Amino acid sequence: HTRFTDPLKPSVHDSLNPPILDPKLLSNNFDVALLLAGYRLMEKLVNTAPMKKIVQHQTLPPIILSEDEHVEAFIRQAAQPGLHIMGSAIMASRELGGVVDARLKVYGTRNLRIVDASIIPVPLACHVQATIYAIAEKAADMIIADKSV
Repeated sequence: HTRFTDPLKPSVHDSLNPPILDPKLLSNNFDVALLLAGYRLMEKLVNTAPMKKIVQHQTLPPIILSEDEHVEAFIRQAAQPGLHIMGSAIMASRELGGVVDARLKVYGTRNLRIVDASIIPVPLACHVQATIYAIAEKAADMIIADKSV
């Protein structure tokens, strides 16, 4: 997951075209540093006795990279977004860059809600499907509650 800002851009002067989503992968130095630390931790892990019994050889990158700048270059070359893009319309205060409030309403609108993975501000350490179901259930409850007011 990357800490990107303003990932959603309207198509060039045409509201009928879908917006352009640019996740700006690895544009934040913190993301690269975090992945480098994870890579170095993985190297230590695979060199433990239990893992040496399981891991036969390194496949990616195909050679041992001892210099951090070489690992960073590999990370930048190999990085790609996951299948469940999260965080492009996060639920947070406007001051923190949020797009929706706690009731999933888009700031500056009266009745537009976002109910998908884009509202999740941080990556999850699980499959996202169950979380999306929970968000949808909660959204349905909020919509029903708002209609009865």
